[in-house]
Amino acid sequence: MAASVDADNHAVLLAWAIVEGESEDSWRYFLGHLVTAIPQINHPSTTIISDRDKGIDTADDRVPRAHRTYCLEHISRNLQTDFGLPSRTTFNAEIRFALTETKLRAGFDKLATVSPQALDYLRNINMSMWATPHLAGKRYGHNTSNLVEIMNSWIVEERKLSIIDLLHSLWSKNMDLRFRHRQEAEKYALQTPLTKYSTTLLVQSMEFSNHRVVRMADEFRGSVLSFRGKWYAVDLQQRTCSCGRFQYNDVPYGHAIAVIQGFRVAANEGPQHSARDFVSYNLTITALKATYARVIPPV
Repeated sequence: MAASVDADNHAVLLAWAIVEGESEDSWRYFLGHLVTAIPQINHPSTTIISDRDKGIDTADDRVPRAHRTYCLEHISRNLQTDFGLPSRTTFNAEIRFALTETKLRAGFDKLATVSPQALDYLRNINMSMWATPHLAGKRYGHNTSNLVEIMNSWIVEERKLSIIDLLHSLWSKNMDLRFRHRQEAEKYALQTPLTKYSTTLLVQSMEFSNHRVVRMADEFRGSVLSFRGKWYAVDLQQRTCSCGRFQYNDVPYGHAIAVIQGFRVAANEGPQHSARDFVSYNLTITALKATYARVIPPV
């Protein structure tokens, strides 16, 4: 099963298949048909989150241009099972959400005092496949494959059906869900560019932008002094901040919004930036409506 999220943070079921097991052959079959049905998935802007199943590891050449990353919840569970680490250990508190190399290394140092064996386990996993500062692609605010788990829980009763009935039920259930989400999308006013979800993220970010010292380099770049006395570099055009949060979920965080506000002050009567201009297209109402533009017909 493959799932994604829409611009309003709803889970979207993309594809499903019934196979004998999670083998390399079954993953090749599934990913090959997935790319055939949705060619846009094979693109550098796509990030595929999965567990560390060897089948998908060897079959991911079916989507060579997309980025891969491991589910951090699966890694966390392995640390609990194999090394007896509680769920609220250093991995979840420090390492899992580390967005910069400095914070990642600090988390490693703390974990070394708790369980050197657990640290060795993490270091033996290719960091470009799980550690956010090392990822080539974007997480888009997600570090687990829970979307698939959510969709699996959505079809608990259907799993008891025969194969034909299961497939038919999945089709019709997904058809109905997409219809209801399309209706919700159509309720948005034309003049409103952002969804409720992205607006909420932006409002939360604005709460962290006040009373900061800003030094502008040009209309898109600047440095922001945090309350802890550390400077962060922001590039609005590249949609990056050295704190890592801007590129984590594609919404300008407090530092970026402070730069936007700093430019407004400097520009005075000139052209103005809006924080909404720097929210990813993927979180706009236009993207939301495009997601459900194609109707799944009844069968």
